[in-house]
Amino acid sequence: MARDGFDPGLQFVTTEGGVRGEVYTLSARRIQLGRQDATYPNQGSARISFPEPTVSGIHATLEWDDNKQRYLLTHHSKSNHSLIDGKVVIQPQFLHV
Repeated sequence: MARDGFDPGLQFVTTEGGVRGEVYTLSARRIQLGRQDATYPNQGSARISFPEPTVSGIHATLEWDDNKQRYLLTHHSKSNHSLIDGKVVIQPQFLHV
């Protein structure tokens, strides 16, 4: 459980690439997703890093919405896509369990 007591009981599982099948516990209100070798500051966020060339330094963020009880994914990369259910994310989108 996170230090601030936040624990939505969710996990992020990778489905492609060299880290396929890796499971990450989501235990922060804001999580930055990006490339493992990137030196970008985490801007107060937790961070999940991937050693993949198709992942940008700051690829996307997950932000918890208390009202909807879901994470909102915001895509940031200009050169690589984020996909939800096989569809390219163009604007922020809530994730479904």
